[in-house]
Amino acid sequence: MEQALQDWIDANQPGDQMYWKPSAVGQFERFKRLAASITGICRVVGTHISKSIALPVVEISTVRGYFLLRDNFHDVNLYICWDEEPPITLDDAYPCLDWDWYLNEIDRKRGYCYKGWSDEEMEDPRILRVQVTYDNGNTVWREVKGEEKDRWMARMTDPTWYGKDWSSGELIPDGPMGPGCKFYCASYPYAEGIRDVLYERDIYDKGVWKPGSKQGFIVTNMDRAFMLMRKIAGPRTRLEMLDEG
Repeated sequence: MEQALQDWIDANQPGDQMYWKPSAVGQFERFKRLAASITGICRVVGTHISKSIALPVVEISTVRGYFLLRDNFHDVNLYICWDEEPPITLDDAYPCLDWDWYLNEIDRKRGYCYKGWSDEEMEDPRILRVQVTYDNGNTVWREVKGEEKDRWMARMTDPTWYGKDWSSGELIPDGPMGPGCKFYCASYPYAEGIRDVLYERDIYDKGVWKPGSKQGFIVTNMDRAFMLMRKIAGPRTRLEMLDEG
């Protein structure tokens, strides 16, 4: 489906009984302001449902690439597909975290997933199953898969364990792992509605955006999504707006 943004909005006004109607109407207005701030063609190319309300998947296409985005009231999924590496940085795209935060996450996983394991059992890649006795006297077997244990063993040099076995998203290190290393946390994009559009376009690489990539997802909020798109595409100039008027 492809439809002009205003036509889609006119045909999909949420009912007055919908508790989230004001938020949906506000979202529609923000999309209209975005379309007015970037030189490109804005249209609705898909839909998704949140809080029982139909919401748009919006595309803004330019001569150098396009953006797809959707807002489910909790976060915004932005997909970038550009002809060259977009002029943005990890600081533009993701929250920045430090080495102390990373060590604290290791301690949290150690205390939860490996609670009751001895240090020797935890550090031996051959040990995947351990009998643990809790404070209440109950005894259970705790088991992990081999690949999960391997990722845990490599935690001080490779943060893959974080996204695969502990949290939703991908942890991107900036610099060598160790004190002073910064991490950027790229949340997992559920991308309701957007994935269908990408499949139709034979795009199957749907990972998060990283430096060096021409395309990828960024999970963010509406204000930051607008900032990223304007930084990549450039704002509309006064001359362009006068030409249209």
